Amino acid sequence: MIGVGRLGPRWTREEAGLWAEPGSRAGVVGEPAVRVAGARLGVAVRPVPRDGPTVEPTGDGEDLAAGGSERAGDPARLAAERHGWIVLASVTSLGPATAATLVRVVGSARAVLEIALGPRGADELASLLAPADTSRPGEPILEPSVAAAIVDAARSAASLVAAVEAAGLEVLVIDDPAYPTRLRAIELPPPVLFVRGNRAALDAERSVAVVGTRRPTDAGRRFAAALAGALVRSEAVVVSGLAIGIDGAAHAA
Repeated sequence: MIGVGRLGPRWTREEAGLWAEPGSRAGVVGEPAVRVAGARLGVAVRPVPRDGPTVEPTGDGEDLAAGGSERAGDPARLAAERHGWIVLASVTSLGPATAATLVRVVGSARAVLEIALGPRGADELASLLAPADTSRPGEPILEPSVAAAIVDAARSAASLVAAVEAAGLEVLVIDDPAYPTRLRAIELPPPVLFVRGNRAALDAERSVAVVGTRRPTDAGRRFAAALAGALVRSEAVVVSGLAIGIDGAAHAA
C-alpha cells in the first residue's frame, strides 16, 4: 500500500521496495526498481492464493455472519438477508460494527427489520444494545436516535431495495458464496458489499491498494496514474476507497 501525500510520496526502501535518487528531496522519486510479471512497478506484488491467506481469522468475521451456515444454502433466505442489509446500510448514523453486532444478537438482518416494524420497534432495538448491558462488555451501543432511524428505514424497505436494483448493483453479504474469500478472512470484514461490474475482480490473484490524499499535487497525481497503469498492465487489480485525489487518479489511469 502506498500513500502519496501533498508533498509527494512517502516511503522507505524497506517498507515499499522503492528507491529514490541519492540526495533527492521529499516528493522527488527515483525509478521504481521492482519487477512484477515483467513490468517495472513501484510496489512488490505478492499473489495471495485464491483460497485466502494462511493467517486464520480472529473469529470476528465469522461472528458477523451469525447463522450463516443455515442461510447460505437457502436462496430465499439469502435474498431476504441481502434486502435486510440494504436497509441497514442506508442508515447513515448506523456504523458497520454496531450494525454487525445488532445482527449477531438478533440472528439476521431480516430479523432486525421485523423487530423494527413492531409496535415498539425503536425501544426494542435500543434495548438489545443498551448501555447498561454488562453481558457484552466493549460491544457497541445503539443510541435511541439510531434505533429510530432504523425503524424509518425499515418502513421504506421496498423503495430502498428497488433503488439498489434500479442502479444495477449486485449485493453481497458475508454469507454469500460469492463474497471475496480473502476479504472474509480479515479481522472485521464489511458485512455487505455493493458491486457494479466484474465481480471476479474481487478475487483477483493480484490486488494492490493505491491510496492517498484527496488534495494531491500534480506530481502526486502523475505518480499515482503511472503506478496504476503499470499495475493494470501486469494484470493486477487496483484497490482503493474511491475517494477523489490519489484514489481517483489511480482508477482513472
